[in-house]
Amino acid sequence: MRKVLYTKFSRERRSEFQIMTRITEEDGIRRVWKLPLKNEGKRHIRHMYENYKKLEDLYCFSGVQICPSELDEERCALAFPFVEGESLETRISRHGKEKNFAALKKDYELLYQIIASAKGQESFVETDAFCEVFGHPALKEGLAAAALSNIDMIPGNLLLDGEKIWVADYEWVFPFAVPFAFIYARSVFLQEAASALTKEEQKELYGIAGISMEEIPVYYHMEECFQEFAAGKGEPNALSTFYGKLHRHNYPLSIWEKEKMMYPVVLTETAPEERELYYEDCFGLDEQKGMPLLEADRKGELSLQLMQEGAVIKIRSLEGVCSDGKTERIAFSHNAQLEIIDDYYFLGTPVLKFQNAGYEQIRIDYRIYYKGDGVTSQFIQYIRQNKDLKDELNGEIDRRSQLQSEMEAELARREEELQEMRKQKQFLEEELERMRQRKIVRMADKVQHVIKRSK
Repeated sequence: MRKVLYTKFSRERRSEFQIMTRITEEDGIRRVWKLPLKNEGKRHIRHMYENYKKLEDLYCFSGVQICPSELDEERCALAFPFVEGESLETRISRHGKEKNFAALKKDYELLYQIIASAKGQESFVETDAFCEVFGHPALKEGLAAAALSNIDMIPGNLLLDGEKIWVADYEWVFPFAVPFAFIYARSVFLQEAASALTKEEQKELYGIAGISMEEIPVYYHMEECFQEFAAGKGEPNALSTFYGKLHRHNYPLSIWEKEKMMYPVVLTETAPEERELYYEDCFGLDEQKGMPLLEADRKGELSLQLMQEGAVIKIRSLEGVCSDGKTERIAFSHNAQLEIIDDYYFLGTPVLKFQNAGYEQIRIDYRIYYKGDGVTSQFIQYIRQNKDLKDELNGEIDRRSQLQSEMEAELARREEELQEMRKQKQFLEEELERMRQRKIVRMADKVQHVIKRSK
């Protein structure tokens, strides 16, 4: 009898990419299945099957083994053997928690060695097919690539089984060149352990692939374009639109571990003494929350923890409800690394601190954009780099504007000098003419005088 051990639905994509991943066990044998959720997804499943043999040839010099797959034509279901082993992602996370950067760096050196071992390398040349997926990034020249590109070569898809290294998943393979540097870069900035490193350590990781920190925003934008390609540009799938109209909380069934789904909201009095006033485990990412306070709790400084991990949160409002029922907007301090209007970028536990003015209730309205996905630091870096570039550009514009103003002022001064010189020239010419006329008159008088004397 076949038992289903795990099921995950990928519905957030365009309909032709929506699939189901299922792990089953039958007669003690486990298998991983991938099936289309819609008829238009069958082509995507068949492409994955076709990629198996292609990738075997592509990575024939890398020492890795491509997890074999079998296609059930009748159901258009792709079956993989269940490979036991530790994923490279798990190993990287462990080394990150142990603060063992040397070991973590070796993990990434292994990853890049595999990526860069692809057969048939050539210098990357942008094509129309590439631009359709990744946009028109400003890439430097001479980047290495192969005619076939597996951008799914990420730590989570590499399984370490003793001496063997398995490529366990290969869903996103493109029949055109994509720079190895991008395939490697996305494995760094989508990895939580890497985002927690110092800037110098991150610089070393990117340096393995010859990537400078200035190039990261370019590769990050490529990742955004790819995600938009997979999900659909401005077209949310029908189910998410339908669920959004229901007045109910909707929870992601694809993440079934309770600790990953829930996050704690804690209100604490920090002064005059530290004590917990309110606690709630939350599921929703878009919340309006009211936290009642007892008479004895209405004093001192309060601390509001919104979760226990890094996140990007829009805080629409923080208010206190007074005894007469009126609400007051509360000013608060925070530990976010970046604040843009009402969006806050937290690398660690998000905490708001504020003064309690005798409120009966604290109300907060917020939306969590991202939590615990390991890219918050990259968002901050990307935004700051963009700001620096804009500031530099604005400074250059101001400098050129100032230079233009100075040039226009100089031209105006020169024009005034020229006009003055023209006036002086005209005056001298007139004076010269007067002098010439006086000389002629004197000569005429002399002639007349000579004539009179001769008579």
